[in-house]
Amino acid sequence: MAATQVSEGVLKEVIKEADAGAQDVSAGDKITVHCTGSLSGNPPTKFWSTKDEGQKPFSFQVGMGRVIKGWDEGCKTMKIGEVAKFTLAAHKGYGKRGFAAWKIPPNAELIFEIELLSID
Repeated sequence: MAATQVSEGVLKEVIKEADAGAQDVSAGDKITVHCTGSLSGNPPTKFWSTKDEGQKPFSFQVGMGRVIKGWDEGCKTMKIGEVAKFTLAAHKGYGKRGFAAWKIPPNAELIFEIELLSID
């Protein structure tokens, strides 16, 4: 499936469609996701995954600025059960500062595969 532009700097490619009638995400909803984050490149370099040993699904409130902008904007377009790949320009990720703990350099383009597990 072709990628669609969610907003300037956020592209979405649906990997697995949600079931018909699945619940949409709204700003303010608390959601739980599985996620794998990678630095773009050929091949992409994984820096984090909730599916790695010792990790667990990640929960956050959408649209409240508690995660990077690309997550807030992208996850608002999802439905329960959907799996999507989001490509984020640096300014929708960690920007000029990067994120040293995950070895994300400044101004890095990021790729996240997100599976929406639940809306609480």
